[in-house]
Amino acid sequence: MEWRVRVGEGEYTAPTTEVLLEWFQSGRVRGEHYVFHPLLAKWMYANEVQELRSAFPATSIPLDQVGVWCPNCQNRSSYKTTEGMGWAVFVIAIISCGLGLIMIPFLPKTWHCTICGNQWRA
Repeated sequence: MEWRVRVGEGEYTAPTTEVLLEWFQSGRVRGEHYVFHPLLAKWMYANEVQELRSAFPATSIPLDQVGVWCPNCQNRSSYKTTEGMGWAVFVIAIISCGLGLIMIPFLPKTWHCTICGNQWRA
């Protein structure tokens, strides 16, 4: 099975799945790079390729739930949490007055990368 990989402007061919996995584990191919799956006949992110899933650390979040780009490892497998119970109580109080919906987007959020474990505020 021959795989094609796009890294930047270049396109490379991995002759076998084992070679592709080796490239991935060595860092030559990362989760955000495009890979052409020979059996599915479509381009997809490397972190969506089933054959590469064994190279990712175990996470409680499926890798196909794409978030924002991690500033540390440049992967899109991330999720966000909202901080502060004080804010939650405040928002619930205001929602009961009908004005709280305006405040929800302003709650502080922390993003978590499921690949490298990095956390950042946005």
